[in-house]
Amino acid sequence: MVTERYKSLEEFKNSLDQIGLKALDKVYLTYKEEFLLFSKRYDISQEDAHDVYQDTIMAFYENVRTGRLNKLTSSIKTYLFSIGKYSIYNRLKKNSKTITLDKAHLENLDLEAIDSNIQPNEKLVQMERAMDQLGDRCKKILILFYYHSYSIEALMHELDYKNENVVRSHKSRCLRSLKELIKGYENGG
Repeated sequence: MVTERYKSLEEFKNSLDQIGLKALDKVYLTYKEEFLLFSKRYDISQEDAHDVYQDTIMAFYENVRTGRLNKLTSSIKTYLFSIGKYSIYNRLKKNSKTITLDKAHLENLDLEAIDSNIQPNEKLVQMERAMDQLGDRCKKILILFYYHSYSIEALMHELDYKNENVVRSHKSRCLRSLKELIKGYENGG
């Protein structure tokens, strides 16, 4: 196992220029075991976890190679795990075809707009209906932030925002839209 890690994206890029794909192999080997342990938090097979990790490494390489990733405000590990976590989520979503939002997730969203007289099952139905009506970008940002605990910084990298303030602003608008949709359902909409 490789123990020395690249300290920055620039260091990785320089190494990529000097030794080619061996630099990518180093990143792959450095984080592989940690990622596979991390993936055990989710209901995903080890085979799928390996596939997700390989896809994650390739996405990282493509983002560097094409210039989409020029600067990291986090570590390479954080960036990789953010991509990997989202890929696991996509794989699970594809396998289950549904997103289940339980009471704990509703509470995390802090939706004052939901009337406390509505039965919990109705809350879930309203939440799912409202989520379906949000645009794909809003749905993605809210699910990643609230359901998968992505940080603002991880969202910035994952969704290609310019800075964290733009992410916060967009997340706030999306949450406001979600609350308004739910409020509309409560008022007979």
